[in-house]
Amino acid sequence: MTTFVNIWSRYPLWLRIIAALILGIVAGIVIPSIAIHFKILGDLFIRLIRMLILPLIFITIISGIVSIKSDGGVLGKILGGSVALYLTTSFFAISVGLLVATIVPMPNSLSIPSNMDSEALRVPPSPSEVFLNLFPSNIAESMSSGNIIQVIVFAIFLGMAIKLSGSHGTRISKLFTDGNVIIMRLTGWIIELAPFGVFGLISYTVATQGAAELLGLAGLIGVAFLAYAVHTLVVIGLLVHFAGGVPVYNFFAGIREAIVVSFSTASSSGTIPVSMRNVRDNLNVPNHVSGIVMPLGATVNMDGTSVFMGVCTVFLAGVYGVDLSMSDYVLIVVTGVLASIGTAGVPGAGVIMLGTVLTAVGLPVEGVLLIIGVERILDMGRTSVNVIGDCAVSRIISYKFRTFASEVDIDAADGSEDMPVNPVQVERDRRALQRGNA
Repeated sequence: MTTFVNIWSRYPLWLRIIAALILGIVAGIVIPSIAIHFKILGDLFIRLIRMLILPLIFITIISGIVSIKSDGGVLGKILGGSVALYLTTSFFAISVGLLVATIVPMPNSLSIPSNMDSEALRVPPSPSEVFLNLFPSNIAESMSSGNIIQVIVFAIFLGMAIKLSGSHGTRISKLFTDGNVIIMRLTGWIIELAPFGVFGLISYTVATQGAAELLGLAGLIGVAFLAYAVHTLVVIGLLVHFAGGVPVYNFFAGIREAIVVSFSTASSSGTIPVSMRNVRDNLNVPNHVSGIVMPLGATVNMDGTSVFMGVCTVFLAGVYGVDLSMSDYVLIVVTGVLASIGTAGVPGAGVIMLGTVLTAVGLPVEGVLLIIGVERILDMGRTSVNVIGDCAVSRIISYKFRTFASEVDIDAADGSEDMPVNPVQVERDRRALQRGNA
């Protein structure tokens, strides 16, 4: 047993996750009747991650706010800049989805469904309901129900109150900075279990997705993943390079663990612990930035969902024999950006918002039922795009405000000086700081 542990720990986590991913695919194909029972490994990992999400978000946001060595304007700039970037990338994401789906042909001879699944096609909330639902009426209820956005809003308010409370706030600030160290230590332990969770989830997914169903929608799946790749490599890649000060290859290499975990779990919020560690260790993003941007992005940033909506709308228009006009494309973009904001960071929620876009351009909402069978596969891809976007925005915000994990003195308070930071990126950021001070 000791020998196995030594050999296992010798390899980096991202490589162990990739190996588990490959083994899961093989197990799902070769022994599907046995592979379905591996789901318990994935379910256990997801439970442990979800156990962390709310306390992690609550503590890191407050710790980040109270650690900002400036006035409250910096917090407003971080939040405002993040939301602006998320809306901008969502606009490009749905545009890329429409463009790729229009250029690359997809099969449109599938049978049109005659019945609607009312549960799958729930009506999305109105704009006023979306706004009101940002604010908790009972924070205990919000936490128990896992309402992430309401916990974020409450944590922001509480963090600002602590920061503006003088000596009284200083004492409790230390409690949250110490708590941040503890929750990060616990996070590290659970992340080490990621390969086992990935193996269980992937083997179950491959074993339960019928080959005939996958082949019937292979065109849609292929075009969707092509659009995911175009948006990720071109739009996000260029943004990170020019606005984030990181070479494209270094960026993707630095967040590879987060990419694989998000693909396997299909949960943006469930990947927050991995993403925060990746951007801190490899992209030099301090905890007080990622602790605010990441939880916000898990709810607001839905780049992958926007790509998904663009591709699926064009696909379903072909199925129903509807020719989309230029005004339809504009309407899809506008509606898609607004609808993507309301998509929660949980598996499968994007299908609900797709119904909003279909309704806006006069396509039957029942068409969503055509893609329900491969929703899990599509969700895995778009969640990875969402998480990549979260990591990119964290880095861009950090670079814009010239605040890095290796430079700011607040990180010494939360224990991260003992954690690895990529020396190449540290040197690159040091030169950026020198240019800014020149």
